[in-house]
Amino acid sequence: MKKISIVLLAFILITSSLFQSCKYEEGPALSLRTKKYRLTGTWKVEKIEEKDGDVFTPDNNNSIRYSFNKSGTGDVFIEILSIETTQTIDWEFTNSKKNLKITYENGDVANTKILRLTNDQLIVLNNDGDRWELDKQ
Repeated sequence: MKKISIVLLAFILITSSLFQSCKYEEGPALSLRTKKYRLTGTWKVEKIEEKDGDVFTPDNNNSIRYSFNKSGTGDVFIEILSIETTQTIDWEFTNSKKNLKITYENGDVANTKILRLTNDQLIVLNNDGDRWELDKQ
């Protein structure tokens, strides 16, 4: 009986720590993939909802893509009215992996709060309170 109680207690502790370590405000409640693994890859901005309510949805002439490498580097590709630019970035998780800090090659820094990070969806709030929704490519 004592052995069963110890095993059950260990199972409950491990299970509860899994649920607590993966939570973002909008999910997922549980993921078996690490946060770094889920973030690694190329992400396309699908929608930007500004704090004041304005919504920007990229189209054929406007797009933004972020690529995150496991090493903490990557790049951002921006196309506006068919004019393209690419910048290298460095990235890191901060605040117990609840935030994502992106440092651009020109010295700009974006500190974003992660609201959702799944294998195919990333939602963040940027420095200005704008909500960015990205899908993995």
